[in-house]
Amino acid sequence: MKKGIAVDRVLQNIIVDKNIKVDSLFVGDKNSLMVATRISGFGSEYKTKIVCPQCGNSAEMTFNLGELDPRVPDEKIEISEDGTFKVLLPKTGVEAECRLLTGADERVIFQKSEKRKKLKLPEEALTGQYKLFIVSLNGVTDRGLVEKFVDNMPALDSSYLRKVYSRVAPSLEMKQDFICSACDGETMVDIPFSAEFFWPDR
Repeated sequence: MKKGIAVDRVLQNIIVDKNIKVDSLFVGDKNSLMVATRISGFGSEYKTKIVCPQCGNSAEMTFNLGELDPRVPDEKIEISEDGTFKVLLPKTGVEAECRLLTGADERVIFQKSEKRKKLKLPEEALTGQYKLFIVSLNGVTDRGLVEKFVDNMPALDSSYLRKVYSRVAPSLEMKQDFICSACDGETMVDIPFSAEFFWPDR
């Protein structure tokens, strides 16, 4: 779990066709497999603790994994033969060519995050993802220039890019409604992927 590979090991063991590698799967496909595997093994109810985003109160919540809706890609966004798509960023006017993140990318993000935690450096979750899924900027593929641009990207471009990516990436809607018993606040919360997702009685 600490290395971020436990779930990948589970998925690789249940995939019958050994030519299919978990690292090559898109993140959305991995999520679908994880949910289907959890339902098959323990049923659709998933009880776990979450923190209310409004008041910080910790409470137990039961998610119904069988009610998660698939999120299909927006047909208006054209995907190239190479599996990339282009986004015209509204603030800078730069055309960013992007690709979907895979399981291998997810592991890189996790490992970098853990390293930054050890060094007590601030999180860079979004910029880390951008640096991985942006293939080119106005046709320029130099990684140094791409990363420099991402580090200085205007907030408007960052927000727009994130929204377009979410419209392209197939996945499950990994959120459900939550009503806090402490503050009565109503909000949508992400389904947490902790160890108890696959090992509820550990």
